[in-house]
Amino acid sequence: MKDKILFWISKDLIHFGIANELQKKYDADLYAIIETYDKPKEFFQNQNLVNFKKTWYLDNLGVQNKKPDIEYLKTKEKQYGINIWHLAYGERYFLDFNKYYKFSSDEVLSFFEQEFRFFESVLDDIKPDFVIVRLPDYHHIRLFCEICKKENIKLLILSRSKFSLNHFIISQEPHKIDITEKNPKIFVRSISDIKKLHTSGKRNQLKELSNQRQGFSRLIRRNALRSIFMFFMASGKNNDRERFLEHGRTRIRMLIKTLSILFKVRYRDYFIDKYLLKSIIPHKKFVYFPLHLEPEEDILMGRPFYTNQIEVLKHIAKSLPGDYILYVKEHPIQRKLNWRPISFYKQILELPNVSIIHPEVKNTELTEKCSLVCTIGGSAGLEAAFLKKPAVIFTKKLNQNKITIDRNWLDLTKVNINDLIVWL
Repeated sequence: MKDKILFWISKDLIHFGIANELQKKYDADLYAIIETYDKPKEFFQNQNLVNFKKTWYLDNLGVQNKKPDIEYLKTKEKQYGINIWHLAYGERYFLDFNKYYKFSSDEVLSFFEQEFRFFESVLDDIKPDFVIVRLPDYHHIRLFCEICKKENIKLLILSRSKFSLNHFIISQEPHKIDITEKNPKIFVRSISDIKKLHTSGKRNQLKELSNQRQGFSRLIRRNALRSIFMFFMASGKNNDRERFLEHGRTRIRMLIKTLSILFKVRYRDYFIDKYLLKSIIPHKKFVYFPLHLEPEEDILMGRPFYTNQIEVLKHIAKSLPGDYILYVKEHPIQRKLNWRPISFYKQILELPNVSIIHPEVKNTELTEKCSLVCTIGGSAGLEAAFLKKPAVIFTKKLNQNKITIDRNWLDLTKVNINDLIVWL
């Protein structure tokens, strides 16, 4: 009997390409949940590259005016061991990152009700043996993965390796290597090779950022306002769609927001260059905390209790010995996301024992000279290990038994700061 493989296909088409290659090498029945709109949907409906037995589309799930069925949702939470609000608070489009619309609690719950019913109908229809899915960086993908796990369906999640942007991991949990009793050993390169791989990936990332900054400057010089106006006012369908990712967007709103960002980014560039430290204060002991990108799966769907980075660094600052300061470094790739609001940086600058480091300062310099690295779950912990520096990582990163401290925060005044490596 043939295996049944269900693909989650989104607009990047990576999993569509995987399905195309897999059907050439493996005799299985292929199915697909496709997350797309308008013209791309027409392509999937008419394509003959991949022989899907059946496809489903997510474009018909949207905001509803009726009250959600609370009893139904309570039943599903218990059935699948899922906390709906845990997922909802990790969803960037339900939080401050949605520039166009603020969802009410009933609207949020209505999405979950529709999604529970939709995903259950798909899984009951085909009962797949495998689900090949993208990184669950939105609540509906995470919800789907949690339902699959509860139904004992084998998940194959494709996520980027923390060692290098050009390498990927396939596992049942994002960013984690599967370790089982049947296969307890993980064959890895030497530490020096992993360090070279990671350093090379970071270098390529920064090179891409540099190219992006140059491209942005050229865009301004080439009469960007006229180009943007023509793009948004072009004839065609209005993109005010009912799916939550697009809800509240209209061409006019998008035009206004885009024009606003063009001016804000220039001021944010000026502010960062003027007020953020470009060098380390000599002979001053410090703890290093690199900011995560926002929005990013690592601190949203992956770690929803750490979405407020200012509160995290405040707790670290409160725990420092009196002769230490906290250096907080802005992520250089945040420039691609138009930096953070100026108010974010001002809140940090107001803290007495905290300083912000300019994004162009090298991570290696900060890690080499610091006494401790603190990170929510980023690669800074890995870089600290390369340099044999202690690190506090606020979330568990591997499917292995590590030292765990059952406390919300670590009081750094009560531990030996020079040989501390814990997973909180």
